[in-house]
Amino acid sequence: MPTIGIITRYAPSTRAITATDAAALADALARSDDGLRVLLYCAGGRYDGAHAKESEPGRFETVRLDASDPAKTGVSRLLNSVVVGMRLAWASRHCDVVVAQTDPPLVGLWVGLLRALRRRPWADWTMDLYPDAFVAAGLAGPRALPVRLIQWLQRRLRPTLTIALGDGQSAYLVQIGRAGARTEVLPCGVPRSSSPPPAAGADDARGVSATYAGNIGQAHDVDRVAAALFGFADAGAAVTVAPSGAKADALRAAVAQRPEIQLRASMSHAELAQVDFHVASLADAWTHLCVPSKAVTAASLGAHVIFLGRADSDSARLAGQRCLVLPPTLSLDEIRAECRRLAEQGRPRDPDDPRVPAQHRYTAGLASVSRSLRDLCAA
Repeated sequence: MPTIGIITRYAPSTRAITATDAAALADALARSDDGLRVLLYCAGGRYDGAHAKESEPGRFETVRLDASDPAKTGVSRLLNSVVVGMRLAWASRHCDVVVAQTDPPLVGLWVGLLRALRRRPWADWTMDLYPDAFVAAGLAGPRALPVRLIQWLQRRLRPTLTIALGDGQSAYLVQIGRAGARTEVLPCGVPRSSSPPPAAGADDARGVSATYAGNIGQAHDVDRVAAALFGFADAGAAVTVAPSGAKADALRAAVAQRPEIQLRASMSHAELAQVDFHVASLADAWTHLCVPSKAVTAASLGAHVIFLGRADSDSARLAGQRCLVLPPTLSLDEIRAECRRLAEQGRPRDPDDPRVPAQHRYTAGLASVSRSLRDLCAA
């Protein structure tokens, strides 16, 4: 029986979006009529996420390795991720095809080495790009010997199939010589099931609301996010903050000066769908290195996105007309003033084209990726 292995850091039962997307692909493959055996390889540990949800069990098999929770930052987190990635790559070595997410970081490098030795196909699912992300975070210089060595190996161990999160990231991978012979696009963060957004004019008595919910790490600027939230609060909007990740404590500290801003541990999809404006961000240097899923999730739930980043980011593109881009050229005062203006205008109207590009791209992408992986098994 042909076997496909999918590697992700966290188990499907956690709230990690990478894990739920990996489980969705595994389930789609397992439900096909090709007689595939699908194994999802993950490591133990708790994900400190802000989207309160659980994955439904699928028809695939989960292989969980024992592993400790990584620290939020620092060398210990990096070393933990490297070791976990090596273990997951080794555990999946006998599969006919392996799909490696880029969490843990560099797991694709270990998978690429093992697949090259065995002359077996593999797919690189680029949630984040490493070692480029290490450089963007200031953990290494672009000309550092380890960075150049890893990039050299990546260009020579290119995958059979690349699964990118958007067209921008896909083009960037081609530009730096890391794309496989075939590239697919599969957005991350599209809810598998959600209630339709309320009809226009529903609950008009409710005031304007805004939130930042989800990961805020090295790819995000706390001051810019806080400026946007302060702008909404200045206009009397109901503002909720439910952050997770390396800079979560910094954001909580920044908004603590405004007692009217509500702090939450997490928010469910049902709660997220009731918020008018969702703030999402991506620092300029991180464009295409990662694609924050919160913008895609919010737009898919019928909300509006305030994206602090570049207009050519896949997060902005995939959210469609439900996204307003506030570019990196804006100052903190300008961000705050724009968000206050939006709140003072009242609850937002639906755009002329309410369709969210990410939803169509995800449906088509999941079918296409599944077909490509089945073809690799049959080859």
